[in-house]
Formats: sequence, structure tokens, C-alpha cells
Amino acid sequence: EAAFVACPPIPHSHWSTPTPTEMGRSCSLKAILVGCISPCVWGINQGRASWMSSLCHPPISFAEFVSRYNRDYVPGTDEYNKRASLFAKRAAAVTEHNCGANRRHTWRASINNLADWEEEALESLSGHKHIEHTQEPERAEFETVTFMSQRGRRVEYPSSVSWEHLPSISTPRHQGHCGSCWALTAVTVVSAHSEIRKRSSDFSLSQVLACTPNPNRCGGTGGCHGATSGLAFNYIMHAGLASSKTFPYPYGDINFKPKTDLACPASMGIDPNEAASSLRRVLDADGNEVHMVSSGHGSKLGMVGWKRLAENKEHQLVRALVEDGPVAVSIATGPDWHMYGGGVFPSESCDPNLVLRHATVLFGYGLDEDSSLRYWHLKNSWGEDWGELGMMRLERLDNEEGACGWDEHPEKGSECQGGRSKVWVCGSCGIIHEATLPMFQ
Repeated sequence: EAAFVACPPIPHSHWSTPTPTEMGRSCSLKAILVGCISPCVWGINQGRASWMSSLCHPPISFAEFVSRYNRDYVPGTDEYNKRASLFAKRAAAVTEHNCGANRRHTWRASINNLADWEEEALESLSGHKHIEHTQEPERAEFETVTFMSQRGRRVEYPSSVSWEHLPSISTPRHQGHCGSCWALTAVTVVSAHSEIRKRSSDFSLSQVLACTPNPNRCGGTGGCHGATSGLAFNYIMHAGLASSKTFPYPYGDINFKPKTDLACPASMGIDPNEAASSLRRVLDADGNEVHMVSSGHGSKLGMVGWKRLAENKEHQLVRALVEDGPVAVSIATGPDWHMYGGGVFPSESCDPNLVLRHATVLFGYGLDEDSSLRYWHLKNSWGEDWGELGMMRLERLDNEEGACGWDEHPEKGSECQGGRSKVWVCGSCGIIHEATLPMFQ
């Protein structure tokens, strides 16, 4: 994006770790409701430091929050009072999580740039819904490609993997007031795979957002109103990508609220019917859907196709992550996601209905030394002060393929128009159900 709002670091001399007794005294909900956040609320973004070390530092009022994030609310107006009320509600929830009697110790909550957003605006951040096809594909409908399954042998992978060193992964981004997570995730993953091959990675998010066809309304109606990363990869494969300077992203400023959708320049558009006729879709022996075209502008980037991994297969996801690079995944976010400030986020705090409504980038996995929990490492698109510099460590379950359930409302976040009435979803926050990535030469 063109810009994002970062939370300035606070000197270590301004905070200290309290004793449990001191913490209980300082975490007064009454103090929050009159406009002052206790030390338990504003989580300091210290990356991977112990969560206990970043719970407390000086209080902040709503007026200070407004100043920090350049809000234009005028004191005494209905808008100001409404936002102050939202802020107090989120601050109370953060305090209850961090300092309440039932507090968990694997992750911390914090106030961030989303603290005064309305619920509808928060929901719009999850503009991605994940299925590209309108029915479950039968193996007989696909050509079987045996040469692509040479990696089907059992291979031992390292206990931890990270692609965080790539600039596309380490640089925080904010999607702003636009449901563009599907497009931002796809562009980030393509950029990462390009960087792995020492190629250019300055690509236009706006191009993908504005120009990706979505005739079947997969994951929404397109643009800021939702689509899928798979559709984005398909567009990139046919059209290629311009630089971000050619078509910059306007929504990175979180105080900018778009009134109209971006228009696709004629030179960047593609005919969806022509694109579909030139597409070759196959199913390899590992159950992965492989999408290729005989010719397309994506080849100028080195991209020759894209792949949708077999549903609910953890080993396929790990293999792709280790051997190929970052992967676009679909996530069933829960309400606590918006106040995540660091640590290992538990799977039990995901959406219990397993509606896969959000797209994000999986770039690694590892083991947290403090909690001894395994985790998936995700890059989100909600700004630098969300989570751990814009990233999340999501609990990785011991049996990802056994933690499953029916998403009985896929129309709310998973299917194309006229698609399946329910889908079987597995993994922590449904992470292993839907995963896509580009294929490079």
C-alpha cells in the first residue's frame, strides 16, 4: 500500500512488568470507561519477546488515541462519542483478557489502529471467501499428471521454517477500509516467490484488486467486496503485473474511506471467457489442482501457473511451504483476532462455525519456547501495530487433520454463487482446508 500507520515504539524505561497484585489494582474497568486505559491494555509491540514483558506501560486516553492515529473526530460530536464508546468497549475487552481472573498466558491482547472501528468495518477486513469452483471436482474430470508428484514420497522436514527474511514478508501492510485481503495476500505471495528467485517484486495490488474477473461471485462481488486468491493468481497468470508506481494502492491510509471502487485500466483487463478457454486444469497424483496456460503475460514474471493444494492435507501444506515458499491460506477468524497483540493465538478462539472468510499469508512454522506450543506463522494485512509487527503466531495442533467440522454456512464466506451447501473444514482456524500458491519456472 501507499502508506500504513505505525505505532511509535515506547522506551523500555516507561514500562515494567507488574506483580499479579499490582496488575489487579491497575486494571480498573472504571478507569477505562472514563477515557483512560490502564497499563494492561496498550500492548507494546516487542516482536517475539515474552508476552508478560509487554503487558504494562503508561495509560492512554481516547484523546491520545485520536491524536496518535490522526483521527479527525471533533470532541462533543455524535461521531466522537460513538468512537469513544467503541474504544472503551475494546479497551475493556483487552483488559479483561490480559488481567482478568480467567486470563490466558499464551497470547496478549492490545489496543491497535482498529480499536475505534465499527463492527461492519471490521467485518469488511475479511473480504476473502475461498472456493473457486461451484462443486467438488471428481478425479475423473481431471487429467492426471504423474511427473508433478515426484515429491509424493515421504520426506522429513525441519522442525521450524521461516521466509520472514523476504522483504515482501517482513514489510507490514494495511489493506485499509477495503476487503482486499484476497488480493493483497495473492500479490504478497507472488512477490515472495519472485524474491526467492532474485527477481523484481514491486507489483501493483490495485491492478489485481480492480481487474480480477469474478463472474461467478466467488467470495464476493469483486474488488473491495471480496474475491479469492485463486482468482487473483489466475488473473496474474494471464495478465502479468505492473509496478506499484504504475497503479498505486490508495487504501493503505486507514483514515481514507473509499466511496467508489477502483476502475480497471483498459490495458490491464482480460476477457474472462478467453482466459477460461486457454486454461488447462489438471489434478496431480497428490490431489492438488494445477492451473496452467500455454501462453500468458505471467510468464514475464516467471509465473507459469498456480496450484490449489489438496483440501485438509497438512503434509501437502508443509511440503509446499518448505520446498516452494509462502502460501495463501484461508482462515476462520474469530472476534478476538482484531485485538491480537502477540504470543501464540489458540485455535479455540477461532470462529467455531469455521467460516473461512479471511485470506492471509502462511510463511513459516515453529515452536514457541515460552509456552512450548507449536505455531503457524502468518502475515496479516491490518497494519504494523496489529499483532507482532503485522504478523501472528497461530497455534498448530498436534492433529490438524483430525480437528474438523462442517462449515454449514459457506455462502457467508466460502462458496461461489450456486456452490456447495456445506464444506468439511480441518485445522487450526481451518488453515489446512484451502491453500494456494503460484508456480514459477
